[in-house]
Amino acid sequence: AGCQSIAAWALGNLLRSPRNEEMIRESLQCGVQKGVLAMMKEVPIPSNDVEMDHSTQDFAFSSNRQVEQKYNAAGEAALLTFHICNNLESISSLMSLQKEQLNNSELSFCDLSKEATTIIGCCCGIILQASRFDASLSLPALRLLGSLANHSNSLASLLAKQTSFLQAVHTLMNQNENKVAVRESLFLLTNLSAGELPVRRIIAQNFIPILLRLLAEGEFRIKKQVSFIVTNLVIVEEAQAALFSPGFIAGFIELLSVEDNTTRSAVLYFFHYYLYHCNDAACVLTHLGAFDIIEGLYYKQPGNSNLYEEILRFKDSSANIPS
Repeated sequence: AGCQSIAAWALGNLLRSPRNEEMIRESLQCGVQKGVLAMMKEVPIPSNDVEMDHSTQDFAFSSNRQVEQKYNAAGEAALLTFHICNNLESISSLMSLQKEQLNNSELSFCDLSKEATTIIGCCCGIILQASRFDASLSLPALRLLGSLANHSNSLASLLAKQTSFLQAVHTLMNQNENKVAVRESLFLLTNLSAGELPVRRIIAQNFIPILLRLLAEGEFRIKKQVSFIVTNLVIVEEAQAALFSPGFIAGFIELLSVEDNTTRSAVLYFFHYYLYHCNDAACVLTHLGAFDIIEGLYYKQPGNSNLYEEILRFKDSSANIPS
């Protein structure tokens, strides 16, 4: 496992910086898939939600060096897979899936190839084990699943259906001592929350209180990722009562003052929904000074910027609210 882990780490570095498409194709042709799968098969792999509850062993992880090495090697395989799978073509090739399957919202574990079952199941198993013993173990698996969910809505929906998996991510987001695990969990949740079914599953698993706490207490990179997730959740009516709470409103107004236009655009998108769906939104935003901040941003932005377009949309929303 040690030699395989080092080899996977070295190949991942070669493929990563700068990204070498030709070397990635050559790696796939030379059978990198076999090595990745061999490393991932060394850890317990849950293939569905029922098995996820029972497949990982509750051993004293920190004292079992051999098992720890297997999980670390599987993590390096996951990180190597992350460097390879950054588009549908490479995902399709490595996982032996048709592109049509990757765009099928009804995809289930039963429809997956053996290769895809191993890769996704292994990552879920790593995350489950990490949520119980060592949050740092989860980082490669979180990153890979976040990337897969970003490129394939069907894989995002598939992951969102796994209750135990979502509960493990929920636990990792509460790991205050490991900010990297929190950020990677948020990255995964951002990509999972891009579809309606995953959004409803995320709401049902009670992620909103954690997002509120992270918005209030987290560093900027964490708050920024929270803003992206919330803009995905706010389109679902069941989430709006919780998201339109004073804590989210105050936290989002604070983000308007950060010199990051991507975050500001996400905040304005959220406020657009807030104005339309909450009767006292205009009064609240006026009282808290949001309109003054947004008006100041309006005069500072070039007319062709994305933020300028979001400001115009917000101003149009506020102008059409009955007095």
